[in-house]
Amino acid sequence: MTRFLVVLIIGASLLLLAGCATGAKMVNMTPANLSVTSQHPYSVSTAVSGGEDTSALAQSKISDEAFRGALEAAIRDSRVFSGVVSIDGADYHLQVVITNLGQPVAGFNMTVTITTHWKLTQRGSSQPIWQDFIATKHTATVGDQVLGVERLRLANEGAARKNIEEGIRRLSALSL
Repeated sequence: MTRFLVVLIIGASLLLLAGCATGAKMVNMTPANLSVTSQHPYSVSTAVSGGEDTSALAQSKISDEAFRGALEAAIRDSRVFSGVVSIDGADYHLQVVITNLGQPVAGFNMTVTITTHWKLTQRGSSQPIWQDFIATKHTATVGDQVLGVERLRLANEGAARKNIEEGIRRLSALSL
């Protein structure tokens, strides 16, 4: 019985040290100081799918809502479009699908790769005027965060931030 209690206490202590998983945060996925080729005088609506909510007992994930919030903040900050509006009033519609989130199970250095499919359509049309796959990665180290669950969240956020930055760069290069 004593051995069982010792194992139980050690197991509970390890769980407390490991911490609970938290999802990627919008503010940490929003790129800062974006440089764009051109700023389009049109409005855009956005939609994001393919993300996952984070369970406290599972790995950190990227939710659709957090990615969309970071994407819309980046559009506003960079002024790549004149504004982000509802789909009914938008000149263009941007759809981003998170197609893959490659994550390590554990490690000192955690590298996350995210692949997204970006598609831009003009209002009233179902034919995309631009679409592309974008794959980016980011590594978070023990120096960034000691706790593994938090290190994975940082890697998720960094990969998503780079993905949004690259998407905004490509959108700004379009002739609309």
